[in-house]
Amino acid sequence: MLPLIKLPRILEYENSVIMSKNFLEVLDSLPKDQQQTFIDHFVQTLNGGAVEPLIMPKSFTVANEGTIEDRISHMASIYGIDPKSINREEFCLLENEVIDSKILIMELIKNHLDKNTGGQRNKNDELLDLGKFLYTSNYNLEIQQSEKPDFILTGENKTIGLEHTRLIVSKDKAFFNELWKEYIQDALKVILTEHPDLTGIVNLVLDVDLPIKDGKSLKDFKESAIRKKLTIIHKSIAEYIIAFISGNTIAKPAFIKSFNVSFWGKIPRL
Repeated sequence: MLPLIKLPRILEYENSVIMSKNFLEVLDSLPKDQQQTFIDHFVQTLNGGAVEPLIMPKSFTVANEGTIEDRISHMASIYGIDPKSINREEFCLLENEVIDSKILIMELIKNHLDKNTGGQRNKNDELLDLGKFLYTSNYNLEIQQSEKPDFILTGENKTIGLEHTRLIVSKDKAFFNELWKEYIQDALKVILTEHPDLTGIVNLVLDVDLPIKDGKSLKDFKESAIRKKLTIIHKSIAEYIIAFISGNTIAKPAFIKSFNVSFWGKIPRL
């Protein structure tokens, strides 16, 4: 979705924002885990030691929900620009390109996806990453699953062994695993119990800071206030996913930030 606004324009905007803020304003605008890095770089610059520019990464959730006006406004808020500066026709065109790319990626990997993951995401996640790589690189290679290495790619008179590795901060990995175990895994069981023929890959973003009960949120999964709500949470997630991919209208649970689904073949109308 980033190409929706040309890069020079982004840089021009970012530069104008940075130049218009003082040190404390920029510091306050950064996430807490980036503030110390910014302070250290600022001090090094004052002492004549910092020669490389400081790049502070940001991540945003881009959803395909709501009206076209809602999605344009959301994208504009990410870049901090006027929604009117985003060309509606170009925006719709690029959205369709994203949808088409998902379909083509699914075609590349669909014969290798494991429908019986038992709650294990890793292999299908690796396949999805591999599909994205093959799609963007335009390599005409066939996929063969393997254990060591993870995949063997053949074609163009080549045989390539591919080992998939993901780098995740250890504390974040543990937290993500807990969220999966407490919320997503059981919601998935509900879906597959009721509709075992459903296949696909979804991207679900939960709002772990939203208070749900007695001031507790999803990140407080060990608290009794949340544990008493687990069954309802699992059912809400499952019902929303089923309704979404079935083309039915249902209110999105407040604790779901965004959701989109990539699927292949024919999804039965439920």
